[in-house]
Amino acid sequence: MKLLVSLLFALAAVSQAANAQEPPTRVGRLAFTEGTVALYQDAEIGWEKAYVNSPVTSENSIWTDPDSRAEMRVSGLALRLDEATQLDITTLDEDDLQAFVGRGSVAIRVRHFENSDRLDFATPHAQFRLFGNGRYRVDVDPDRDETVLTVFTGSASMRSSSGDVKVAAGAAVRVRGGDESWFVRERARTTAFDRWTLARDEKWIERSSTRYVSTDMTGYEDLDAYGEWYQEPEFGAIWFPSRVSSDWAPYRQGHWDYVRPWGWTWIAEEPWGYAPYHYGRWVYVRDRWGWYPGERVANPVWAPALVAWVGGSNFSVSISSGRAPAMGWYPLAPWERYEPWYRTNTTYVTRVNRVVRESPPRQYRDRDRTEWRYANRDRGATPSPAGAP
Repeated sequence: MKLLVSLLFALAAVSQAANAQEPPTRVGRLAFTEGTVALYQDAEIGWEKAYVNSPVTSENSIWTDPDSRAEMRVSGLALRLDEATQLDITTLDEDDLQAFVGRGSVAIRVRHFENSDRLDFATPHAQFRLFGNGRYRVDVDPDRDETVLTVFTGSASMRSSSGDVKVAAGAAVRVRGGDESWFVRERARTTAFDRWTLARDEKWIERSSTRYVSTDMTGYEDLDAYGEWYQEPEFGAIWFPSRVSSDWAPYRQGHWDYVRPWGWTWIAEEPWGYAPYHYGRWVYVRDRWGWYPGERVANPVWAPALVAWVGGSNFSVSISSGRAPAMGWYPLAPWERYEPWYRTNTTYVTRVNRVVRESPPRQYRDRDRTEWRYANRDRGATPSPAGAP
């Protein structure tokens, strides 16, 4: 089933990619894996091992093996996959999420619903639309040729030949396929999978981060659990990660992966390493690295990695035997513009760079421009042993 669905899905992806004009501005995230989980992002590569913090966008798929589970995040939304489940993300943009559940069970937790949001989930037997904050579950059983939508809280509708069928909180609808398709209403029933999803919800801590960043910023949900906010006179709100070593620097614990449509993309190993690596900037203040998100905006724009590249004879790094030329990267500072290495337009670049400050911090203003322009380069550059990501 996985391979067959993926083949059809890949053909559709190639067609859509050919018509794509711009990279997406909102991107999902693989936030949790348990057991064996695979990710499908590229028709030329096929299924690959899934890493936490991998980006998920339109025409991507997630698969969980038996005895495995996974969680995907998009803004204030969590999609949780039970074992032996395939979830295809057909469309993901600023206000629209359309997905297909080929088999298995997907629990949907909507925490921050906006009136402009569109949440559609299709299966081989039915099409559903979710409305408002709530808890939902979609179960697809190919052997029984049926789908069940359960609404614990919130509301939903099912498209049918006779019009939309409303599904209220506390209810479910069972849809049978085949030559004699039918549906029947039922009461909502809780499973062991639901108890697992509720335990995951208890880890969804929102304490102070939503004052400084929008809930549309995928990855915001980990900031309160893994760091603290401080007000810096020169910058405003800065987030500092906790439990990192004294010599820790951003964009060092992780790896580069080539992900369509952007190209080189940073996949962080830190459990919180999504929002701070795909939005905002980094700054070294009070003898440690802090993340500067910029002014809170409703729809922040995602980037694959907010870094600049360095290399050649004019750049060197310290090694045990002295200093040597190297190639590498460093985190952009709040006064540095992001220059994409993939095809895009000026509107996208302008939105990504809304966080850029017009002038450097006060302590740099009377110094030579090169001293503050490359402050992060000199302190936070990471060399690449291979000379490239």
